[in-house]
Amino acid sequence: MHKTLGLRDPAAAFPLPVARDDASDRRAANRAVVVSAAGLGATGLVELLLAVLTGSVGLLGDAIHNLSDVSTSAVVFLGFRLSRRPATERYPYGLERAEDLAGIGIALVSGPARRSPGMRASASSSRTAPPRTLARASPEPSSASPAT
Repeated sequence: MHKTLGLRDPAAAFPLPVARDDASDRRAANRAVVVSAAGLGATGLVELLLAVLTGSVGLLGDAIHNLSDVSTSAVVFLGFRLSRRPATERYPYGLERAEDLAGIGIALVSGPARRSPGMRASASSSRTAPPRTLARASPEPSSASPAT
């Protein structure tokens, strides 16, 4: 019942928890980021070593891609760590939004980098000459051939 109006409060039937302890969720997220970064780092280093030994440009590109993903994992991990800080006088709600800001920062940095290879490929394909048909590509018979 509402104290002053005497009306029934429907929200009183569904009380919200006072505080939610999400420490186990945060530990699991941090563990996932660390395992992911360790796996990507190890794979990137092995690929880099193989690329240097074999001279494979494809392996080099994939190694650089994996190692750049490790750097984004580091930014996510930093966001998770900062979001654990408690409220202070300067930040009365703490730094819980640091996770969101880290995600936005990664999207802003990696978005153009992931689009640029496709844009370069489409731009270069529009500047190339059209492919020749098989009839035109075949060599013409030589007029110096002996007549039969």
